[in-house]
Amino acid sequence: MATHTWSKPVIKGTPPTPRDSHSCTAVGDNLFVFGGTDGMNPLKDLHILDTCDFTYMDIASLRGDGPEAREGHSAALVGKRLFIFGGCGKSSNNSDEVYYNDLYILNTDWLE
Repeated sequence: MATHTWSKPVIKGTPPTPRDSHSCTAVGDNLFVFGGTDGMNPLKDLHILDTCDFTYMDIASLRGDGPEAREGHSAALVGKRLFIFGGCGKSSNNSDEVYYNDLYILNTDWLE
């Protein structure tokens, strides 16, 4: 790949739906894309792109209760743990905005 040159790789697998206000965190050679909004509703899906071959992985086997659907959250990788903090979502009772002050951790050791 040439230096100082933009390129647009051919992506394989199923990419996330269009979104904004999501997080995208580098974990080794992978990019973890979590949450955000489609312009109408907050999202809670996680997508992993392998940057070596530009393929989105199937991750249907995640265990545990993940974060509620949210946008505008923070994400950070510490060691092999991905931290998701805060953000904004919608109440399950109505469509009022909810601001989260919670923390979720995903151990990414299984990628090895």
